[in-house]
Amino acid sequence: MNFKIQELFPIALYKNKLNFKLNKKQMKFATTCDRKLNTYNISSLNSFVLELPLFKNLKKAIEEKTAHYLLNIEFANPSIEFFITQSWFNYTKKGQAHHEHEHPNSFLSGVYYINADKKLDSITFVNKRKYEIQLPVNNYNFYNSKSFNLPVSTDDFIMFPSSTTHRVEIKDGKNERLSLAFNVFIKGDLGDEKGLWNLKI
Repeated sequence: MNFKIQELFPIALYKNKLNFKLNKKQMKFATTCDRKLNTYNISSLNSFVLELPLFKNLKKAIEEKTAHYLLNIEFANPSIEFFITQSWFNYTKKGQAHHEHEHPNSFLSGVYYINADKKLDSITFVNKRKYEIQLPVNNYNFYNSKSFNLPVSTDDFIMFPSSTTHRVEIKDGKNERLSLAFNVFIKGDLGDEKGLWNLKI
């Protein structure tokens, strides 16, 4: 039987390598800065890490990847600008996790993994689509799965729409996963004035 599957409104999960390594001063800050308790793990008290002069080169590297996403995935008009709103470190040890959540008041969100083991570390994305009827399935795929688990390793860089629900499962292994999370918003002349959905930011 000949048939065709047309992907309909998929979510773009961008994954790449940042090709960046923190220097000694940056790593010292990341591992010794003040921390606070999150729901099931720990994050840096400073939530504007990329605004520090110490991380100027890291911010530039992340902005380059963000621009690539907007131009090649969203195909956004080049006149649209973007800016990083908040950025913070996450620390996850054995037995810790990260609650299921989204990032409101943001357009894109991303994570740069500074220290992670692909055999032990991952991030899980959740399908929030409503299903009136659920069928038992023999094989899971991108169309019938309710969640997707993405293994991550050191230097991985991921980006996704901020409305995408995600979580981190309870961690195993002795390593402490260290990552930098951030949010991105956009500005410029958005939308169409004639269509009555124009927004200038």
